[in-house]
Amino acid sequence: DAHSIMSKYFQKVDDMLQSGAVSGLPTGFKVLDDMTGGLFPGEVVVLAGGEGMGKTTCALSKVRNVVKNGKRVALFTLEMTQEETIRIFTAMETGIYKSVLKQFSLSEYQWRLFTKAAGDIGNWPLDIIDDFPTMTPVQLRRKLRTLTQHGDIDFVMIDGLWLMEASEPAKNDRPRDVFTIMRDLNQIARDFDMPILITHQYNADVNGKKYPTVYHLS
Repeated sequence: DAHSIMSKYFQKVDDMLQSGAVSGLPTGFKVLDDMTGGLFPGEVVVLAGGEGMGKTTCALSKVRNVVKNGKRVALFTLEMTQEETIRIFTAMETGIYKSVLKQFSLSEYQWRLFTKAAGDIGNWPLDIIDDFPTMTPVQLRRKLRTLTQHGDIDFVMIDGLWLMEASEPAKNDRPRDVFTIMRDLNQIARDFDMPILITHQYNADVNGKKYPTVYHLS
Protein backbone atom coordinates (compact mmCIF):
# COMPACT_ATOMS: atom_id res chain seq x y z
CA ASP A 1 0.00 0.00 0.00
CA ALA A 2 0.98 3.67 -0.17
CA HIS A 3 2.13 3.75 3.45
CA SER A 4 4.70 0.96 3.05
CA ILE A 5 5.95 2.36 -0.28
CA MET A 6 6.34 5.84 1.20
CA SER A 7 8.10 4.44 4.26
CA LYS A 8 10.72 2.70 2.10
CA TYR A 9 11.20 5.81 0.00
CA PHE A 10 11.48 8.05 3.08
CA GLN A 11 14.16 5.78 4.53
CA LYS A 12 16.08 5.80 1.25
CA VAL A 13 16.03 9.60 1.02
CA ASP A 14 17.05 9.94 4.67
CA ASP A 15 19.96 7.51 4.20
CA MET A 16 21.21 9.38 1.13
CA LEU A 17 20.98 12.75 2.86
CA GLN A 18 22.94 11.39 5.81
CA SER A 19 25.68 9.91 3.62
CA GLY A 20 25.89 12.85 1.21
CA ALA A 21 26.65 10.36 -1.56
CA VAL A 22 25.51 10.38 -5.16
CA SER A 23 22.36 8.27 -5.14
CA GLY A 24 23.05 6.53 -8.45
CA LEU A 25 26.12 5.02 -10.10
CA PRO A 26 28.68 7.84 -10.64
CA THR A 27 29.81 8.28 -14.25
CA GLY A 28 32.95 10.26 -13.42
CA PHE A 29 31.49 13.49 -14.84
CA LYS A 30 31.02 15.35 -11.54
CA VAL A 31 28.86 18.22 -12.79
CA LEU A 32 26.55 15.83 -14.60
CA ASP A 33 26.45 13.43 -11.65
CA ASP A 34 25.56 16.30 -9.31
CA MET A 35 22.73 17.34 -11.64
CA THR A 36 21.29 13.88 -12.31
CA GLY A 37 22.33 11.87 -9.26
CA GLY A 38 24.19 9.36 -11.45
CA LEU A 39 22.86 6.30 -13.25
CA PHE A 40 20.02 4.59 -11.41
CA PRO A 41 19.40 0.83 -11.39
CA GLY A 42 16.21 -0.01 -13.23
CA GLU A 43 16.31 3.04 -15.50
CA VAL A 44 17.22 3.62 -19.15
CA VAL A 45 19.07 6.76 -20.27
CA VAL A 46 19.26 7.76 -23.94
CA LEU A 47 22.34 9.74 -25.01
CA ALA A 48 21.29 11.15 -28.37
CA GLY A 49 22.92 13.46 -30.88
CA GLY A 50 23.55 14.08 -34.53
CA GLU A 51 26.09 12.20 -36.60
CA GLY A 52 29.70 12.87 -35.57
CA MET A 53 28.82 14.81 -32.40
CA GLY A 54 30.76 12.49 -30.08
CA LYS A 55 27.92 10.67 -28.32
CA THR A 56 29.68 7.29 -28.51
CA THR A 57 32.97 8.74 -27.25
CA CYS A 58 31.11 10.39 -24.36
CA ALA A 59 29.36 7.13 -23.49
CA LEU A 60 32.61 5.16 -23.66
CA SER A 61 34.24 7.71 -21.37
CA LYS A 62 31.51 6.97 -18.83
CA VAL A 63 32.14 3.24 -19.21
CA ARG A 64 35.85 3.80 -18.65
CA ASN A 65 35.22 5.80 -15.49
CA VAL A 66 32.82 3.18 -14.12
CA VAL A 67 35.09 0.16 -14.71
CA LYS A 68 38.10 1.98 -13.27
CA ASN A 69 36.08 2.27 -10.08
CA GLY A 70 35.75 -1.52 -9.99
CA LYS A 71 32.18 -1.79 -11.31
CA ARG A 72 31.37 -4.42 -13.92
CA VAL A 73 30.06 -3.18 -17.26
CA ALA A 74 28.51 -5.02 -20.21
CA LEU A 75 29.11 -3.05 -23.39
CA PHE A 76 27.08 -3.99 -26.47
CA THR A 77 28.58 -2.47 -29.60
CA LEU A 78 26.41 -2.89 -32.69
CA GLU A 79 28.59 -0.89 -35.07
CA MET A 80 32.20 -1.37 -33.93
CA THR A 81 34.22 -4.52 -33.37
CA GLN A 82 35.81 -5.46 -30.06
CA GLU A 83 39.20 -4.38 -31.41
CA GLU A 84 37.91 -0.97 -32.51
CA THR A 85 36.35 -0.45 -29.09
CA ILE A 86 39.53 -1.45 -27.26
CA ARG A 87 41.49 0.92 -29.51
CA ILE A 88 39.33 3.82 -28.33
CA PHE A 89 39.87 2.89 -24.68
CA THR A 90 43.62 2.60 -25.32
CA ALA A 91 43.68 6.05 -26.89
CA MET A 92 41.85 7.43 -23.86
CA GLU A 93 44.31 5.81 -21.45
CA THR A 94 47.51 6.73 -23.31
CA GLY A 95 46.71 9.94 -25.18
CA ILE A 96 47.93 8.27 -28.38
CA TYR A 97 45.84 9.15 -31.41
CA LYS A 98 43.57 6.36 -32.66
CA SER A 99 45.04 6.76 -36.15
CA VAL A 100 48.55 6.07 -34.78
CA LEU A 101 47.31 2.95 -32.99
CA LYS A 102 45.52 1.81 -36.12
CA GLN A 103 48.67 2.20 -38.23
CA PHE A 104 50.87 0.43 -35.64
CA SER A 105 53.38 3.29 -35.87
CA LEU A 106 54.30 3.68 -32.20
CA SER A 107 57.43 5.38 -30.99
CA GLU A 108 59.44 3.81 -28.18
CA TYR A 109 57.76 6.11 -25.66
CA GLN A 110 54.31 5.37 -27.06
CA TRP A 111 55.06 1.65 -26.89
CA ARG A 112 55.77 1.97 -23.16
CA LEU A 113 52.48 3.81 -22.70
CA PHE A 114 50.70 1.17 -24.73
CA THR A 115 52.21 -1.68 -22.74
CA LYS A 116 51.07 -0.19 -19.43
CA ALA A 117 47.59 0.57 -20.78
CA ALA A 118 47.27 -2.99 -22.12
CA GLY A 119 47.92 -4.38 -18.65
CA ASP A 120 45.49 -1.97 -17.00
CA ILE A 121 42.66 -2.39 -19.52
CA GLY A 122 43.09 -6.16 -19.48
CA ASN A 123 42.12 -6.13 -15.80
CA TRP A 124 38.99 -4.03 -16.21
CA PRO A 125 35.71 -5.78 -15.24
CA LEU A 126 34.40 -5.21 -18.76
CA ASP A 127 32.55 -7.45 -21.22
CA ILE A 128 32.51 -6.19 -24.82
CA ILE A 129 29.88 -7.92 -26.94
CA ASP A 130 29.96 -7.42 -30.71
CA ASP A 131 28.01 -10.55 -31.68
CA PHE A 132 25.01 -8.68 -33.06
CA PRO A 133 25.06 -6.42 -36.16
CA THR A 134 21.48 -5.67 -35.09
CA MET A 135 19.96 -6.67 -31.77
CA THR A 136 16.50 -7.16 -30.33
CA PRO A 137 15.54 -6.75 -26.66
CA VAL A 138 14.98 -10.53 -26.48
CA GLN A 139 18.58 -11.14 -27.61
CA LEU A 140 19.81 -8.59 -25.06
CA ARG A 141 17.88 -10.29 -22.26
CA ARG A 142 19.28 -13.72 -23.18
CA LYS A 143 22.85 -12.43 -23.31
CA LEU A 144 22.50 -10.66 -19.97
CA ARG A 145 21.23 -13.88 -18.40
CA THR A 146 24.38 -15.63 -19.60
CA LEU A 147 26.68 -12.85 -18.41
CA THR A 148 25.09 -12.62 -14.97
CA GLN A 149 25.80 -16.31 -14.39
CA HIS A 150 29.40 -15.17 -13.86
CA GLY A 151 28.57 -12.33 -11.45
CA ASP A 152 26.50 -9.19 -11.12
CA ILE A 153 26.58 -6.47 -13.77
CA ASP A 154 26.51 -2.90 -12.50
CA PHE A 155 25.95 -1.05 -15.78
CA VAL A 156 24.95 -1.80 -19.38
CA MET A 157 25.81 0.37 -22.37
CA ILE A 158 24.36 -0.18 -25.85
CA ASP A 159 25.69 1.56 -28.95
CA GLY A 160 23.20 2.30 -30.44
CA LEU A 161 19.40 2.40 -30.57
CA TRP A 162 19.20 3.13 -34.31
CA LEU A 163 20.67 -0.33 -34.98
CA MET A 164 18.25 -2.20 -32.71
CA GLU A 165 15.15 -3.98 -33.94
CA ALA A 166 11.92 -4.68 -32.12
CA SER A 167 11.44 -8.26 -31.00
CA GLU A 168 8.17 -8.22 -32.95
CA PRO A 169 8.65 -5.44 -35.52
CA ALA A 170 5.70 -3.49 -36.86
CA LYS A 171 5.32 -3.30 -40.62
CA ASN A 172 6.88 -0.10 -42.00
CA ASP A 173 6.41 1.72 -38.68
CA ARG A 174 9.80 2.60 -37.19
CA PRO A 175 8.41 5.06 -34.59
CA ARG A 176 6.26 2.26 -33.18
CA ASP A 177 9.27 -0.08 -33.18
CA VAL A 178 11.32 2.48 -31.23
CA PHE A 179 8.50 2.80 -28.68
CA THR A 180 8.40 -1.00 -28.31
CA ILE A 181 12.20 -1.26 -27.99
CA MET A 182 12.31 1.42 -25.29
CA ARG A 183 9.44 -0.22 -23.41
CA ASP A 184 11.25 -3.57 -23.48
CA LEU A 185 14.58 -2.00 -22.46
CA ASN A 186 12.93 -0.36 -19.46
CA GLN A 187 11.51 -3.72 -18.42
CA ILE A 188 14.94 -5.37 -18.78
CA ALA A 189 16.54 -2.63 -16.67
CA ARG A 190 13.96 -3.21 -13.94
CA ASP A 191 14.15 -7.00 -14.10
CA PHE A 192 17.95 -7.03 -13.82
CA ASP A 193 18.02 -4.00 -11.47
CA MET A 194 20.75 -2.23 -13.44
CA PRO A 195 21.07 1.08 -15.33
CA ILE A 196 21.14 0.98 -19.12
CA LEU A 197 22.71 3.74 -21.21
CA ILE A 198 21.96 3.63 -24.92
CA THR A 199 23.31 5.96 -27.58
CA HIS A 200 21.20 7.09 -30.50
CA GLN A 201 21.66 9.07 -33.67
CA TYR A 202 18.89 11.54 -34.40
CA ASN A 203 17.10 11.15 -37.70
CA ALA A 204 17.64 13.67 -40.49
CA ASP A 205 14.60 15.76 -39.50
CA VAL A 206 16.50 17.10 -36.49
CA ASN A 207 18.62 19.40 -38.68
CA GLY A 208 17.93 23.00 -37.77
CA LYS A 209 15.86 22.09 -34.70
CA LYS A 210 16.95 23.82 -31.50
CA TYR A 211 15.14 21.39 -29.20
CA PRO A 212 14.91 17.80 -30.53
CA THR A 213 11.93 15.77 -29.36
CA VAL A 214 11.14 12.07 -28.90
CA TYR A 215 9.96 12.06 -32.53
CA HIS A 216 13.55 12.50 -33.67
CA LEU A 217 14.54 9.18 -32.06
CA SER A 218 12.62 7.26 -34.71
